[in-house]
Amino acid sequence: MRDKIHPVSWLISCDRPVELQRAEQIARSESALGNVITDVARAFPNGKEATVVRHHRIGDYFGAVDVCSSRNGDTKSFMLVFHPLPAADRYWRDMMAEVLRSIRSACEGISITAMKNTTGAS
Repeated sequence: MRDKIHPVSWLISCDRPVELQRAEQIARSESALGNVITDVARAFPNGKEATVVRHHRIGDYFGAVDVCSSRNGDTKSFMLVFHPLPAADRYWRDMMAEVLRSIRSACEGISITAMKNTTGAS
């Protein structure tokens, strides 16, 4: 039996309120459980290109992805918490990275920091 996969939390911060708001909107849309991320893999067996296209739905890897606005009035950050499904294969990490990459590439001055797991698990 697989060990429980604990939630993974990220602090998204920016000194520019408009960029942070944009980042939060992107986080909500990209991490929606119905969102589909397309992965294109190319290889060249025997010198001929072979392309494999796979579609991955966020909800197939995560039970929830929470976008948590600051409760203490902090307008410079928000939390993004991924809750992997117990049966999710290891590709869930790539899905999480793709969501984070979409936030970073779309917003200027964004900082993304992994938050320490406080559940006692490694």
